[in-house]
Amino acid sequence: MKIIKNHYLFLSLLCLTLIIAFLYIDKGVTWQKELDNSSPELRNNIHFKLGTELKQSVNLDQNDIYIALINNEHISQNEWQYNKTFEVMKSKERNWSAPNNETIFNEIVERKLIVDKAKQTGLYPNKDEIDKFIKEQKILMKSNQDIQSLLNGWMITEAEYINFMQEIWADSIAIEKWYDNIIIPQINTTLLEDLNAYEEEYTRITNLELSKLKDNAKIIITDEGNDLGILYK
Repeated sequence: MKIIKNHYLFLSLLCLTLIIAFLYIDKGVTWQKELDNSSPELRNNIHFKLGTELKQSVNLDQNDIYIALINNEHISQNEWQYNKTFEVMKSKERNWSAPNNETIFNEIVERKLIVDKAKQTGLYPNKDEIDKFIKEQKILMKSNQDIQSLLNGWMITEAEYINFMQEIWADSIAIEKWYDNIIIPQINTTLLEDLNAYEEEYTRITNLELSKLKDNAKIIITDEGNDLGILYK
């Protein structure tokens, strides 16, 4: 089972190792570790290929088209295409079965519900936190060839990339805070001696808290979402 916290932080950075060390391992993180240990040429090729795929699916000039509303949050068509492109390519590279639209959409919905709750409870990052994170990314981007390969494939500038990623980065920080403040404190620290038991409890509590968020959720699929065949169950 995926640990949503890790999956989203990993996804939000387009498989570029720019944020935190992961405590738990899912397919995405395993792939990242293998990628880190591969040759620079292979990594560059994968990031360039990802960039070319994003160029075909994400239109930065149309970032205000929404496919769904999740409580007070929205899912833009670009965010949907971004997530779908990443998941499909990751599956191709690892010879996995690609997730269907429903699976991808449900994961985005869960993340948006967490973000919505984070905003209600004061866990969403403030401007200073977001600016600090962006500043760190700008420094890393200058020396990271993987990022440059991604941008070359996508045919966008660093400024365009940062502008597109800013909200995704902010959401990822909020999700990190939600887990640290809502999930982690509920876990018995004695379970740290048994990683499997800790992960089981982590997953159980996460699913319970997500279930609470879903019970009161208002989810609306827009006409644009319907046109893309988006379904939510």
